[in-house]
Amino acid sequence: MFIRLPLVRVAVAMILTLAPLLLVVGCGYSIRPPYNPAIRTVYLPVFQSFRFRRDLNIQLTELLRAEIVTRTPYRVVANPEGADARLEGTVIFDDKNVMVENPNNLPRHILGTLTVNVTFTDNRSGSSRSKSIPAAVVTESAPFYPEIGEPAQAGFEKAMKEIVRDIVNMMEEPWGEEYLSDEPDSIAAAADPADSTSSRIRR
Repeated sequence: MFIRLPLVRVAVAMILTLAPLLLVVGCGYSIRPPYNPAIRTVYLPVFQSFRFRRDLNIQLTELLRAEIVTRTPYRVVANPEGADARLEGTVIFDDKNVMVENPNNLPRHILGTLTVNVTFTDNRSGSSRSKSIPAAVVTESAPFYPEIGEPAQAGFEKAMKEIVRDIVNMMEEPWGEEYLSDEPDSIAAAADPADSTSSRIRR
């Protein structure tokens, strides 16, 4: 009895571990990453900017590149002609607003806001024409505190990190359920705003 007890415990542990997986398979769900398996490579050019704040578009592009590589199965390539998809964006708004002042009327709590227009385009060879997902406008705000030495750039960096997370979330396969194409190999497009990954994303 004492010899078999560890084996019983191992068997019970295996059953408890495998049971959720069996339920997932039985219900038709998948545990694979929620990204379009037909897309393997993405071309990501440097985002454009209509604003005067220096290098925000370059920093945003680098953060987005790292987020794509870290979180998705996609590979970022340098050549648009060899890419399955193209992800482009433009910084259309940036601003900072004083939220709280100290007793000397100096800024204590400032909010940095950044808005980006993003487009995801089917660029795969064999398509008769490229197809663009309807552009999405992504806005994020983040605080920074001058009294403790945080510059405005700190607030915008926080906002950029939230924006790249929003964009990569939107690259998941459910984003394309609403966009119906007449080409079977085109990328799906933008989902219902009610199902958006962030309430701060506006169509």
